[in-house]
Amino acid sequence: MTSLNTEEKKLLNSVENEEWKSIDNVSEEIQRYQTYAASQLSQNEIKVTLSDEDLAKIQTLSNQLGQSISDLTKDIIHSYLQKM
Repeated sequence: MTSLNTEEKKLLNSVENEEWKSIDNVSEEIQRYQTYAASQLSQNEIKVTLSDEDLAKIQTLSNQLGQSISDLTKDIIHSYLQKM
């Protein structure tokens, strides 16, 4: 057997200790989670964590340009991607 990482070992132990249980209506559960996944994929939203310094710069620039932070950020990303 190949060596397992810590997470894989925990998962294997869980299965071997019979901690996993079958569920009723498997096809309904699959459909439910497919719906969740499709919903997430269809959203055009990205969440980004910025440093305080970068956020302050964006806020200052958005105020100077009279744009919302969201619109300015979209413009910056779009401009960067156009150069690629």
